[in-house]
Amino acid sequence: KGLKGIINGKEILLGSAEYVNFKNPIPGTVAYLSIDGLDKGYFKIKNDFRKGLKEVVQALGTHCEIQVITGDGDSEKANLEAIFGKNAVIKFKMDPFDKLQHILELRKKGKKVLMIGDGLNDAGAIRESNMGISISDDIFGFLPSCDAILEATSFNQLPDLLTFSGRMKRLVVVGFIISFLYNIVGLS
Repeated sequence: KGLKGIINGKEILLGSAEYVNFKNPIPGTVAYLSIDGLDKGYFKIKNDFRKGLKEVVQALGTHCEIQVITGDGDSEKANLEAIFGKNAVIKFKMDPFDKLQHILELRKKGKKVLMIGDGLNDAGAIRESNMGISISDDIFGFLPSCDAILEATSFNQLPDLLTFSGRMKRLVVVGFIISFLYNIVGLS
C-alpha cells in the first residue's frame, strides 16, 4: 500500500490514499504524500502505452478475441477502452495468480491462448498459455517460460511476427509431408 520512513524525526508516508490517510483523494493512479500526518501533496501517475498499441490491437482484433488482464487499477479504464473498444474484456487488479487462473479458465473452455506479457508477474500465465510472448525492453532480461521474445521497440511488428510464424508452421508441415511421401516412394 505504500512506504514509510522517518527522516530527521518526521514520519513520511508515501502511497495509497488509505495508507497515507489522505483527506481529499482524487481519481486516477495517484501516490499521496504526508509528513507527520499532514497532507502535503500527491504524484499523479499516467500510464504510457507502447507505441503502436492501437494499430496492433486493430490488426489482431480482426483474427482473434483480445482480452486485457492487468495488475493496474481501473483508473486507466477510459484510456484502455479507447484503444481496445468499449466491449473489450478488460480485467483490472489481477495479481499473478489471477492471471494464471484466467488463462487456465480460457484453456478449459477450449480456447487457444496467446499470452503477451512484459514482466515477471506474467510468467505463470505465459507458461500456461498455448503460446507466450515476452515483450522486453532488455532482450537479455527475458521470461524463461516464454516461447518467443519480442524487443519492445519492435512491438508494432507483432502482427507480422504472428503471420510469419503461421506461414513457417505450414512450411514445416509441408516439408514433413514431402519427406514422408519421398521416403514411402524410396522404400517401395
